[in-house]
Amino acid sequence: MLQKCANPGCTAPFRYLRNGKLFQVEIDRQGDIRILPVLARHQPLKMEYFWLCDDCSVSVTIKFDPASGLIVAPLAARARRARAAS
Repeated sequence: MLQKCANPGCTAPFRYLRNGKLFQVEIDRQGDIRILPVLARHQPLKMEYFWLCDDCSVSVTIKFDPASGLIVAPLAARARRARAAS
């Protein structure tokens, strides 16, 4: 169950799907990890969800790093400007 923003430096509580950005992380039979839009349709072996609050989703995203696993990483400058404008 989602409880708070996935950004370790943020304590925003999860309350509604309409706020922030929801990430679906799938792990297949080979242990490969894919981060997909929540509306993607197929049957993964294991699925987890991560949520970034409105404030954090403007400046960071969730990515897979081969050395560290899932991480919260800064957005590219162009993506930050596009999200801030919407």
